[in-house]
Amino acid sequence: MKKAQVVFIPFPVPSHLVSTLEFAKLLINHDDRLRITILLMKFSHTPETDVYTKSLPISDSLNFINLPECSLPPDTKPNLAMHALIEAQKPNVKQAVSDLTSGEGQHGHLAAFVVDMFCTNMIDIAKEFSVPTLVFFTSGVASLGLNLHLHTLRENVDLNQLLQLTEFSIPSFA
Repeated sequence: MKKAQVVFIPFPVPSHLVSTLEFAKLLINHDDRLRITILLMKFSHTPETDVYTKSLPISDSLNFINLPECSLPPDTKPNLAMHALIEAQKPNVKQAVSDLTSGEGQHGHLAAFVVDMFCTNMIDIAKEFSVPTLVFFTSGVASLGLNLHLHTLRENVDLNQLLQLTEFSIPSFA
């Protein structure tokens, strides 16, 4: 039975990490050929992620790699800190995946990356390894539906028409 390695890159906040891990567990339970590695980034403002990940059982199918901490330049604006952290982690992600692929027999061939919706700049790393990338939307389907509906409205409806509405119907909230 050929094993496939899937690398997950969650956004380093608890709500995104929990959603990602639950999704990973569903995949593993669905297909025992999958080996999932979660690359964990540390962010100083979210120490509770360490507590959560240490409470999880490690198995042959689910593996965690703690990426080295990256220090951000002191002049990094607070609203750009998370983006800067993701960018700074790119070399660490590349190294971690290189280490995984060097032991392909143990982990299986690298099949795909699954990146959090806020980590899409990691797609560049997946391209370097010539594997597909899937974007994981960590929010519920109603939130995704709302975002898609608002985008459709912005592209197709005049703002003046929207301002005249007294009710606003959102299909995904039905």
